[in-house]
Amino acid sequence: MRISVLLPTCNRCDRLPLLFDTIVTTTSVAPGVAEVLVIDNGSTDATKQVVAKYTSLQNPVFRYLESTPGKSRALNLGLREAKGDILAFIDDDCLPGPGWVQSILKEFDSDPELSLLGGRVELYDKRDLPQTILLSSDRCVVRTVRQVFVPTIIGGNMAFRRPVLMATHGYDPMLGPGAVGMACEDLDIIYRSLKSGFKIAYSPEVIIFHNHGRRTKSAEDSTSYAYAFGRGALYAKHILRFDVHMVPVAFRELYDLGKTLLKGAMTGTRFPYHRLAFRATIRGAFSYCQARFHWKGFNKGRLREKTPAY
Repeated sequence: MRISVLLPTCNRCDRLPLLFDTIVTTTSVAPGVAEVLVIDNGSTDATKQVVAKYTSLQNPVFRYLESTPGKSRALNLGLREAKGDILAFIDDDCLPGPGWVQSILKEFDSDPELSLLGGRVELYDKRDLPQTILLSSDRCVVRTVRQVFVPTIIGGNMAFRRPVLMATHGYDPMLGPGAVGMACEDLDIIYRSLKSGFKIAYSPEVIIFHNHGRRTKSAEDSTSYAYAFGRGALYAKHILRFDVHMVPVAFRELYDLGKTLLKGAMTGTRFPYHRLAFRATIRGAFSYCQARFHWKGFNKGRLREKTPAY
């Protein structure tokens, strides 16, 4: 098997048929080259029944897996079960562009040193807010920590050679949706891959369309809060491990947010995003520490789980 597509999902059975049909119609490879692992992350809707309609296909092959709650746990299950040499990731609110699988294979075939690949992310519905998209048309190699956190790559459209994920021990179950950290499981694994010396690149020819459906201010704020909270948890994780490279990244974000808020206090100007992001980042860092050290007040069942040494 050349490539395995990992697709974690939770309670989005209404969107899955369009996604699956798009994968089938845009994937033009020989039989036995591609598989799609649909990892059900605790759905209570008809997800299993929807997937069952596609499991008879042979090109690509669809497989259904069930995982314990938490997106990172779902992805780690997919890593263990995947048969492909290349592991590609797409979210359940995204749609692959034409030739998405073929473009990924082409990028890895043309560069034997390439270990991690990210691609372009456009809006599927122009009525949605321009959030969590990447529109750069410039190919680039990710060489700095700053490029990771801009970000240059989004987890809903990236692919790895299998040895990279084995070397970095997969996803951290304390980060990502359904976990203490709420988000940023993708930034974490990209950052660890960079630290390990793997070549990381962005290609605008590898395209997906984000069908997130967020159109209100409250939906935008909710997503912004989750990502800022996740960054705080991610900063805490690596700083607790005495990672000197993460300290200036965390300091810079908090410094810039604090500086803007101070300016607002002096001029009477409101900066709602900065206020939200500053509060969420601090809370994310504290929540990660609270869970990591079993401080009173956190979910005891979660705390009993062993956290891998990333």
